[in-house]
Amino acid sequence: YNPDAGSGGYGFGDWPGQLAHNAYDYSKVEPYRGRLPGKDYLRDNQLEHMRMLARDYESEIMWCDIGGPNLTKEFAAEWYPFAESQGRQVVMNNRCGDLPQFDTPEYTRFSSIQSTKWETSEGIDPYCYAFNRDTKPEEYKSAQTVLHSLIDIVSKNGNYLIGLGPTGDGDIFQPVVDRMLDVGKWLKHSGECVYGTKYFFPGAEHGPLRFTQTETTFCIISLIRPVDGKLVVGRDIPILEGDKVSLLGGGKAGEDLKWRVEDGKKLVVDVPEKALDKVDLAWAFKIEYDL
Repeated sequence: YNPDAGSGGYGFGDWPGQLAHNAYDYSKVEPYRGRLPGKDYLRDNQLEHMRMLARDYESEIMWCDIGGPNLTKEFAAEWYPFAESQGRQVVMNNRCGDLPQFDTPEYTRFSSIQSTKWETSEGIDPYCYAFNRDTKPEEYKSAQTVLHSLIDIVSKNGNYLIGLGPTGDGDIFQPVVDRMLDVGKWLKHSGECVYGTKYFFPGAEHGPLRFTQTETTFCIISLIRPVDGKLVVGRDIPILEGDKVSLLGGGKAGEDLKWRVEDGKKLVVDVPEKALDKVDLAWAFKIEYDL
């Protein structure tokens, strides 16, 4: 916000620019203290801050939250050649203004595959990104909710940016730590179905199942535990005779599982209960192609 920008400041949509109200008398507003006499806000403040982040801190992701007037084209003309000269890959989000490279839905996500990259951002707190002393431990997103969100987003060509909200002392609240450790435990044994994968263009999901793939593997991630010792996929997926199926994190019992295709397209995988017992939160089945 800057009152010198004219009507509305730099506000937009549901976020109009305005002065802060007095905490004790809402009918009054606080004086604006961000004005720097003799300086142009866009060129001398905004653009220079972006240059500082790019050159002094060698940022690789320019994650703006501008949403208004900007000089991003001018900045990009400097930043991209600078990064290329150092052999670095860099990227800007859509909030920087011009030249967006990925979209940024907030506290929501796309319900279908997006051909362009995107990134959902939200806090593990249900109400905000920062630490909220009024939030009860049980109100934080559970490890299962965080993990299922990650899996769903990745299957649709997205990234997941989650804020953990440290306290004023920089500490992460223990219930948040516990949840993230549980997510990390799952990623340690099943992360290959998340990291470095691509979306499955015929469709990201089928009921509680999500799909990801690499050049040599195909992943079926079930958000619920398979019942009666069987994983059933009622749609066409890329699997041929000689391919191997395993449950990641399922130990020896989860390796080289028996599978068959019924009715021409329904994949059925037999999974020992002791293999399923070794995994929690989500069950990632990896198909290794017989190349």
